[in-house]
Amino acid sequence: MWFDGVYMLFDLDEIERSLAAGNEETVQFSGPFTPPYHLGVPDDERGLRAGDPVDFEDYIARINGLCATYGSACTVRFYGHHRAAFDAEVVRLFPAARSLVANCLWETKNLDAIADLGHLTHLGIGIADLKDRDLLAKLPMERLTYFCLEEVGTKALDLAPLARAEALRELRLMAPYKKNIEALGQLDELDILSIAPVKGVPLDFIEGMAGLRTLKLVLGGADALPMVGHPGLENIAVTQTRGLADLGPLERFPALRRVMVSDQAHLEAVDMGPENTALAHLWFYNCPKLARLDGFERLPACLSLNAIMTGLTVAGLRYPSSLTHLHLHTTKRRDEAAEKTAIAALGFIDDWHPDAGLFYK
Repeated sequence: MWFDGVYMLFDLDEIERSLAAGNEETVQFSGPFTPPYHLGVPDDERGLRAGDPVDFEDYIARINGLCATYGSACTVRFYGHHRAAFDAEVVRLFPAARSLVANCLWETKNLDAIADLGHLTHLGIGIADLKDRDLLAKLPMERLTYFCLEEVGTKALDLAPLARAEALRELRLMAPYKKNIEALGQLDELDILSIAPVKGVPLDFIEGMAGLRTLKLVLGGADALPMVGHPGLENIAVTQTRGLADLGPLERFPALRRVMVSDQAHLEAVDMGPENTALAHLWFYNCPKLARLDGFERLPACLSLNAIMTGLTVAGLRYPSSLTHLHLHTTKRRDEAAEKTAIAALGFIDDWHPDAGLFYK
């Protein structure tokens, strides 16, 4: 980043220590490379100051070394570039990169240079003014195991090239794209799908995605979950999806383990039952009309229910015998003490179960 007239660079010593400890790290660049280059040093008064000069070629070589050693745990990211278009030719400086993100950008050029990164397996793209409907045809989809597509400048983006992404294990479509969306049905090995649904565009293709284990609807709009069955689906998350009022009978997903639903103004009831033999964790947040969990008490293996800012009450539910954790609060301060007392009287732990977590998007 630019600061005090010099280009600041990350301290790679800290990043390498973190990677060596098993963490994931990102080396980020917010503008075109222009000398002089200095190490960015934390400053109590100004937040950052220029440290020692940096040999740029050695710095880039070291990043490539980290990418080669730590694989996709080390991400190279380009963002910002407010004063100039992002020229993707710069990615050629990182031939060892396994993980690349180019997002929070307004415009770009030479984006097809990304296809020349022969080791790339993880890719994230988000470019606001990009109007190229054929973008995906220019990217190395067949080599990717992870792909995240954020907003680009056209909703008419052609998703057909995703059909050749046979190595994909996680796909995140974080804007409402729909052209040739049925191509996703050919991704038999996909494990995690996060998608911004488009109201009126069916998602029935998920029924044929044999490897799918996690489905997340994030933003977008839909009246209901796809009314199809899936024998292997284990996790469902729905977050801020406009208009969704019906999850349908959850027993059509016999392997389901976790359900997470948040910010759904129209959802009134959820239907489940004894065929959900693996359903262990239910999590609801800010669903003010949700007042019924039909079949909840008949779940054979449910361990936890988290319900915050819903219409559910402690006294209004019947509980499965397997339940251990109940975290149910309206968040109204006047009700908190009574809710805690009622939960304790039932013998439940008023806390989240450690295995209940599911990243919402």
